[in-house]
Formats: sequence, C-alpha cells, structure tokens
Amino acid sequence: DSSAFRRMGMLPPKGILITGPSGVGKSHLLAVLGAKAQQRATCLSVKCTDLVTKVVGGTEAALAALFATARAAAPCVFLFDQIESLAPVRGFDSTTEQTFDRVLSTLLTEMDGFGTNGKCSVRFDVEIALGLPTESARRAALTNLVAGTPVSTDHQSTEALVAALTDRSEGATIGQLHAIFQEAAMLSLRESIDVTEIRAAALERACCQVVRDACRV
Repeated sequence: DSSAFRRMGMLPPKGILITGPSGVGKSHLLAVLGAKAQQRATCLSVKCTDLVTKVVGGTEAALAALFATARAAAPCVFLFDQIESLAPVRGFDSTTEQTFDRVLSTLLTEMDGFGTNGKCSVRFDVEIALGLPTESARRAALTNLVAGTPVSTDHQSTEALVAALTDRSEGATIGQLHAIFQEAAMLSLRESIDVTEIRAAALERACCQVVRDACRV
C-alpha cells in the first residue's frame, strides 16, 4: 500500500531486487509475495529462462509482448525469477550477435517505458539480500521437514534429532536441507524397497554427505 509511504512524505519503492546464493529461498519468497500482491493487483510471475530463445530477436519480442500484457492489465506486479539470465553485466557479451546486450537494452527500455502512462513504475531501487539461514532458521526448517516426513527417530526424541541435524548442517541453504531428506529417502530405499520410514541414521548420513558436497562447490 503506497499510501503509507506517501503519508510519511516518501516515494514508495518502484522495484525490489532479491539477491542471494542458490537455494536460500528467493523463488519461495517470490511465490509468497505473489500471493499477497494478487489481493491488490494483477500478478505476473515470469521465469526468465523461459523467455530466452535461440531465434535472433525472439527474446526481445517475448519481452515486448510481456510488457504489453502488463500495461493492459494495470495495476500489475511483475515477479521476475532468475532475471540474471536476461540481464548480465552490460558490455561483457561475447556472442557474435551481441544477444544479451540487446536483450538487456530491450528490458531497460521496456521498464522505462512502462511508466510513461503515469500509473506504472519499474526499476529496482531496493535490494534485499538473502543469506545463508541462521542456526535458529535451520532448526525451524528442519523441525517442519521432520514433521512432514515419515521419520523413525531410532529411539531418540524428535528434538534431539533436529538438534543433531541443525549442528551438522551449518552453512547449508534451505534447498540443501530439503536435499538432505531426499538423499535420506534414497538411502533408506536402497536398504529396503519396502521401507515406510526414513531412519534417523540415514538422515544423519545424508546430512554429512550433502554438506560435504556443498563445500566442494
């Protein structure tokens, strides 16, 4: 609601850029924001990699059509996921056709033109950096994962299992915490195809493996 900003004599942010390493929850945050935005405006969620084509000029045409749709549906909120695939650093395009420089120019032109009717405004003037989850955030995420997964705690309490996984997953992203449960499920199924629960031992092994592999990247 921009009225809160204007009441304080401030201009509301025109656009927000969410940054951070892979797996920290940027796409999830976009989904949550999209659900909220739909209550007040048309919300267009765009996976930018889907706009990239091998046809010369195809990506620029897709961008132009997208912004035309947004103008027709104003007020409209764009949610660009993986925008780096469209907007790398300008001037470092090594392709013969200068494809990415042209795409970036088209994107900036459309964003500038998006506000010419006085009702639309774009450009990113606020950056939100998402970092690796803290210990308390990992504990909360792991608690939810354990609660939503058939897990055998091997005669230890659920709290003790979560505490052990929290300690061993330092430096892991939220995406990697999910990967721990996927890997633990695979380990359990390799032991017995008829298994119905993930053993705590499998979770602890998977945790060590996922965190170790992440450190190699």
